[in-house]
Order: sequence, then C-alpha cells, then structure tokens
Amino acid sequence: MLLQNFCQHCDTNMVPTQGTAIGDALKLAASSFGESKHNRAIVLITDGEDHEGQVLEQAEAAAKSGIYIYTIGMGLAEGAPIPVFAGDIQTGYKKDRDGNTIISRLDETILKQIADVGKGMYVRANNSDAGLNQVFNDLDKIEKSDIESKQFSDYESRFQYFVALALFILIIDLFVFERKTRWIKNIKLFGNI
Repeated sequence: MLLQNFCQHCDTNMVPTQGTAIGDALKLAASSFGESKHNRAIVLITDGEDHEGQVLEQAEAAAKSGIYIYTIGMGLAEGAPIPVFAGDIQTGYKKDRDGNTIISRLDETILKQIADVGKGMYVRANNSDAGLNQVFNDLDKIEKSDIESKQFSDYESRFQYFVALALFILIIDLFVFERKTRWIKNIKLFGNI
C-alpha cells in the first residue's frame, strides 16, 4: 500500500541531480531497512542505464541480507529522448552540455541480472501497464509465506478522573442538599407523586 501511494506521487522533479547510480540507490535502499529481518523488498523502476557501476555487487550484498529486488524496466531498447514538461505541457527534450538531445535506452540485460541476483523478478513496463501489478502480486505471495504480524494496542485508562468527580458531586449533594430550600419545594415537575 505504501509503495502504491508513493508511486502515485512520484515525478522526475523529485530528483535534483540528473544521472543514474543504481548501485548507490540499492545500497541506500538496503540500509534504510535498519535491523529489520522481516520481508524486505526493493522495487527498482529504471531504464537500467547506470553511470557509476557496482550494480551487481550492491544487488548481491542486498540479497545476502535477505532483501528481494524487483526491477521494472521503463523505456525503449532502441532509445528515446527524455521529455521536459512545464506543468502538464511538454516543452521539449533534455539536452546535454553541448546542446544535443539526450537519448535514454532500456538495458533489460542488467535489469534481469539484478532481479536474478536479488531473487525477485523483472517486469517490462509498457504504455498501458507499469508492471506494478505483477510485482505486487509476487510481493503478496512472499508476505503471506514468510511473515506473521501481530498488532498490539496499549490503552491508558482515564475513567478514574470522571468517577472521582462524580463521587465528589454525590458527596456534596448528600451534605449540602440534605434539606430542601423553599423554592425547590415549590417546584413540582411531575405533579403530586
């Protein structure tokens, strides 16, 4: 559920520096789990282009610590320019320092290798389906077979304050209103009972 919410609010403007360092992303994601040893999975959505290296080494390190890695390939193998948007309107394509249009190519080979090393799966995204449903279905199987969760709620009782106040008012009523005042005697709410 958390992943679905996150993916709905993702966009390319969330990343201030362009470029891809998949190995660093895997290392950071793996370290974010902390000491938890329960069902951990990384879903990597990328074109597979890596500019830093050490991708398979980081995937292997994550897999050794029990983290599953799922990869979703975005883009085209023959490559395509990266569109630039201003709001909802496309204003052009990303350019490099020399003014040439940047072409992003899908590298399915590395994405399949990462998924194999990470004991996950590779899914190729297309225009109609980002591949998340297949990944979610597989993650559901892992979750049901590997972990049992228990939830505890600890409540703090605060009723005693109200009980003490009610007892205090009853005691005051016994002593103060032992004898009725004249104007209270004249009030007959229910007639002569």
